Amino acid sequence: MIEQLHQLSPALRCALLSPTPPAQAGWGYWPTIDWAAIAQEADQHAIGPLIYARLEDLGLSGALPDPIGDAWKAASVHARLQCALQHRDAIEISSRLRSLGVRHAFLKGFAYRETLYDPTWVRIGGDSDILVDSHNIELARGEMVNLGFVQASSTLDYRNFKKATWQEIHETELNHYELGQFVKVYRITDRPPGFWDKHFVRRAPYTFEQIGDDIFLNSVVDIHWALHFAFSREPVLDFVELAPASSGGSLPVLAPEWSLFNTCFKLYFEAFDRPRYGYHHLVDIIAILGGSGSSGRFRWTFFRDLVRRYSFEPAAYYTLTAAEGIAARPLAPREVIEEWSTLEGAIPEEVPSSSSKLVTDYGDFMPYVIGRRMRVGLSPETVAAGK
Repeated sequence: MIEQLHQLSPALRCALLSPTPPAQAGWGYWPTIDWAAIAQEADQHAIGPLIYARLEDLGLSGALPDPIGDAWKAASVHARLQCALQHRDAIEISSRLRSLGVRHAFLKGFAYRETLYDPTWVRIGGDSDILVDSHNIELARGEMVNLGFVQASSTLDYRNFKKATWQEIHETELNHYELGQFVKVYRITDRPPGFWDKHFVRRAPYTFEQIGDDIFLNSVVDIHWALHFAFSREPVLDFVELAPASSGGSLPVLAPEWSLFNTCFKLYFEAFDRPRYGYHHLVDIIAILGGSGSSGRFRWTFFRDLVRRYSFEPAAYYTLTAAEGIAARPLAPREVIEEWSTLEGAIPEEVPSSSSKLVTDYGDFMPYVIGRRMRVGLSPETVAAGK
């Protein structure tokens, strides 16, 4: 009985975890799959809408047990609406910041959704992240307020939103290199079919709340002035690209090399603090390298230098080879993977003082993501065959 995603055949797993619609094939139904267990795992990793959309692409959604299909369909309705409102806010915020000459870039899940996923809403995210220069943080704060956002607090599962106290705002800004989160509240009046019915399970990263008889969406935006304290001296905003937005126009997004570095960093370290959570990061890596790496646009020399500068070889090796295991194909040049698989030359002569002890070789982090060890990387036969 198949009860976890990693137990699926490589072809089916790759199809269900693809950021873009998979090629149609002669798929059948596998009665040995415990879809209730698969759904529980997928929802824990916030990838239920992605898998449901891919099952629809393959013509298999009707084979799901009714409770699973109904729940994923309801989740997808909410994902569409949440992503649409987040997108609308992003366009408005970016337009205002551009008019003021404020350099900025969208990053992490929101940027990936807008540029690498099809359809965009399958990459559900609880917030939208924007990076600005540190000298523009107060200007950005003021404009967010002008746009109708308030600084608010909530529980970790995006519940109980309320106006933040100055102490909460100060604590966030002191410890996280970001402003206290901004929230704009939408009252949902024209509800789409299937919205907020008995099949929808309210969980993170959905930011809907019910107060009395009314349903609200909390559109959450985080304004950062550094990707992470360890990289606070890096000129990350020097590497920004204008990417087509899903509704036309363009949005500034972080360059794929820095995006990959940041995602690998988050996955490698957060897996230990958030067990059984991280599949979405692996799909993000596949999306980044499928969208830029395979086309030759990805600057591997720049990325390798960045990895070397921060002694990041273990994290880069384990995260990228794990993503290759999910994708069932090479994502990085073999000489790069081979370079990171050894310890020779792993410690550079000069490392920024803030990151000289940044990376410890924790080894296999996948038990924290999926609950058991996973063979990292592809077999020599698979690599040689280019599969």
